[in-house]
Amino acid sequence: MTRRTPLAAVPTRPRAGPSPRARRGTVAVAIVIALVALQLTVAAVTLSGARDQDLAARSLDTARAFYAAEAGLNMALRESMLGLDLDNDGSIGTISDNNTPADDPDLSGGRVVVSSAPDGSSTVLSAQGRCRESRRRVEARLD
Repeated sequence: MTRRTPLAAVPTRPRAGPSPRARRGTVAVAIVIALVALQLTVAAVTLSGARDQDLAARSLDTARAFYAAEAGLNMALRESMLGLDLDNDGSIGTISDNNTPADDPDLSGGRVVVSSAPDGSSTVLSAQGRCRESRRRVEARLD
């Protein structure tokens, strides 16, 4: 007859693989990494939206500066054609060309200065429109 050994006497082998406690720690680290990645994604989307708004605002300011320059040039052309100083800056064919930004006319949401300079037999009118940080320049030659 063969002898059987009681179960308590059989040596137990250590389990293969990590303990349940180690598995919980690994899961916690994975969750933290996933949350950080999600937070970075949300932050990137938010920042790109803000940049798009800033770009749209700058584009609008650029258009305002251009239209102000164009309107100022039209005012200066009108002064030149009528031979009158309609804006009372002391010169015909210029608009607020007195180096005082406070009295520059507000046209189309932007400010403008138009200067006049002789160029041979013609005159060059140079209109400089501005709106916040944007600047635009338009020139016309009168023969």
